Amino acid sequence: MAKKKEKDFKATTPSSSLSKKRLKVGGLKDQGNETNVSFKSKRIVVPSQSVADHDTDNASEANLKRNLDLRNTLSMLSHFSAPNRKDALARLKDLVSDEWRVVVLHMNQVISAVAPLLLDREFEVRRGLVQFAKVLVKLIPSTFLLPFVPVVVTYSCSAMNHIVNEIRFDAVRFMNVWIDVFPESFAASASQIIQNYMSLLNLKKQKVSGKDQYIKKSKDAMMDSDQLTVLSSLNQLLRLSGQNSPIAQSTQPSMHSLYFRHDITVTRNVGRWAQKANWKLDIFSIPIGGTTASQPASGRIELSLGETTVSAKPAAVVWGPKDYLEAIVPACTDVWLEASPLVLSGVMINENSALEKLHLAMSILHQSLLSNIECLSESERKSMIQSFAKHILVSFPYGHNAVGIKTENCERILQEMIIKTCEIVSLFQKELLVSAQQDENWEEAMYEYMFKTLAAKGDLLPLQSLKMIFPLCASTIKDSPRGSDLIEVLVRKHKETPPKTAMWVEMFHFIRRAFSRINPNVNDKVKSEWISYLPRAVWSLSASNASVSKDILCYLSEVLRSVSQQTEVSMLINNNILNGLVPFFHVVTPQKGPIYGPFLLLPVECQKSAVELLFYLPVWSPKLLNALASCLTYPAMEITISSRALEITIERQNHAATRLDWDAFYGLIFTVGIIGMTSSAAALIDKQSNFLSYADLVDAVSEDMSGDLLEKCEAVKTREVEFIQRRVYLAQMSARALLQHMSNSLDALRFVFDAFEALQDTFKTLDSYIGLCTVIVSIAGHGVVSQSEDVDSLLVKSLPSLCSAGLLMALKQSSENYELFKLCADATVKVLACIQPAKHEFIGIMRDAVPSLSQVQRERVHMILGRI
Repeated sequence: MAKKKEKDFKATTPSSSLSKKRLKVGGLKDQGNETNVSFKSKRIVVPSQSVADHDTDNASEANLKRNLDLRNTLSMLSHFSAPNRKDALARLKDLVSDEWRVVVLHMNQVISAVAPLLLDREFEVRRGLVQFAKVLVKLIPSTFLLPFVPVVVTYSCSAMNHIVNEIRFDAVRFMNVWIDVFPESFAASASQIIQNYMSLLNLKKQKVSGKDQYIKKSKDAMMDSDQLTVLSSLNQLLRLSGQNSPIAQSTQPSMHSLYFRHDITVTRNVGRWAQKANWKLDIFSIPIGGTTASQPASGRIELSLGETTVSAKPAAVVWGPKDYLEAIVPACTDVWLEASPLVLSGVMINENSALEKLHLAMSILHQSLLSNIECLSESERKSMIQSFAKHILVSFPYGHNAVGIKTENCERILQEMIIKTCEIVSLFQKELLVSAQQDENWEEAMYEYMFKTLAAKGDLLPLQSLKMIFPLCASTIKDSPRGSDLIEVLVRKHKETPPKTAMWVEMFHFIRRAFSRINPNVNDKVKSEWISYLPRAVWSLSASNASVSKDILCYLSEVLRSVSQQTEVSMLINNNILNGLVPFFHVVTPQKGPIYGPFLLLPVECQKSAVELLFYLPVWSPKLLNALASCLTYPAMEITISSRALEITIERQNHAATRLDWDAFYGLIFTVGIIGMTSSAAALIDKQSNFLSYADLVDAVSEDMSGDLLEKCEAVKTREVEFIQRRVYLAQMSARALLQHMSNSLDALRFVFDAFEALQDTFKTLDSYIGLCTVIVSIAGHGVVSQSEDVDSLLVKSLPSLCSAGLLMALKQSSENYELFKLCADATVKVLACIQPAKHEFIGIMRDAVPSLSQVQRERVHMILGRI
């Protein structure tokens, strides 16, 4: 057998080509006549014909790679391993930083993938989600993120109701990132959000075992940080939305509140975008009067013939203002009671988390109570303020027992808390006074703090400390028997304070409001003393604060307008205002001579308020008339002020109670409207036959002016034509006043002649010359006087020399100012046309003066004589 096997495996040589080929052991069998198609060839490369095509290919390949990277990253967010989910969030944050445009194209997938991670059990994953959200809202334009805010709100509300407390607090952190950027987008779901906050305020720290594989939280994330996050977020929502509550704000002392504003605008500038939004968050959707929401029905499941029927989903319970207050006040009170022993019971107040808790709790209470006070009944308000006084007012004023306060920020926080406490107490003062009689006298504590603050020296009383007691002062002046004493202290403090300080301004506005609206009859004696003090105060302010000066003048007009009966108090107020306004305009002192008051330094609007105040004064004294005339004839005085003063003077003359004496009335009309210069200013001009130019008049008058007024005078020297035109307007107004109070035009013209005779030496400037010519022409008209036989001979004798002197002065300046010469020439021709007897003498004077003139001046004189 063995031999046979060996024989079988022995190779044999074929005898011929047709013999069968033997195969080797283990070899492949020949396939016969099968074609072998395997071959080798080189790669055919076609060179690119365009660089753009090459770049497009590369860009497409890069985009494809980024899209694949984003898709893989998003898929890893749902991985079972927490480290992988954390790494995926880090990678996604890098993609947003490097290629935010790619993320924008897939924003729907990104938000849908990351939002569910709010419910992740791992703390590191949730922290990475919050960090990713901060980068996302910072780098992505807001227009691409705005449509996805409802998704964020939905997941955040779901996470805020999770069974694990840590997840609930991290949901607040995540939502805060979006509230900062899109505050107005949270208005639609605000009531649900705020209810979730209520459930988070009093959560205690959850004890976590080290063996629990689902909860993993870092050691430094303690309950204090979580509670501060909730308080800060809720305070932000209330600060932005509190003023838009439908509750009436009739009793809210918001005018002097520093931290509770009616209109709040949020502005945020991040990178390439800017967003401005008035966030109107309506957290209450039911009317005043309590909760009217119906109770939800139980959701029963009915089985019928194999079909499942589910009852209609009940409507969500809507909170009302009362429900909100019943939840927020106890919660914030608990926070206060927990943190206050750590801050207010020590001898040193430091800046720590407990102090911040107190600050946020007081801020939330302040905004909530001030917004919704009207929804509570009297008994509910009494119960709420009793709890407030029992637990919070115990340590008022905050920090008064502390030996030292470590930082400036600590002092600021304590002052803000005191301000808000005073505003809260001012709303509940009636209920507080009632409860104080039963328990402890909280009223005395508040009064003691107010009077102690006002009694402090000026350098020891910060403006912030003064402002914080204004709301409490307002309610005290209105309702308390001590209001009279308090307003007396306020007025005394106001009079002792320098007028140019910010504290004086704040006190003025508050005292004005107290006497006008809070309690007009709180103390009539103190009120009259304070009003009498204000004219001196507006003089002391000078031009340092024009807006406050205008407010004072408007308030004085309001006071004078409201006085209808001539009582002893009203007469005293009128006399004090009258005497106080004289130095405000102009005064002549024995030592320093004439002194202009701050009236000339104030803006035009403030000067108008001062002139309007004069209309309501029952009597104008001679000193006031002289002071007013000195200011209205000031070279740089605006024509609007001068004309308004003349209008008021003429209007007062139509009433018997305010009518001036004949001489005083027309003396003011002539001085302001025609002459444009007072007797004291005219005395400064040398007695000379030639007329003075406007610049010479300014130089003569400005010798007794201060530096600021002198600058104004220097600015008007080159504007003589403008002031000549102003004189024409005022003279025409004076002519209408004369015609209004005279029986006919001839009597008015005779009065002008008499005045000219008395004031002949005053007509020494081109300004006064133009005024006299204008008033004569306006009264007489062309040819009226020439036909009258009763023409004053003195005017006929004096007018030719006056006209020739004025025209010669204009000729001297004609080379520099032809417009001025033209105005004087027209006025001369018109007045001589009215006074025919003076024409021939004027022509004789001018012909005698022609030889001394230049060729150009001679031609102009012949032109004028030809017109005459």
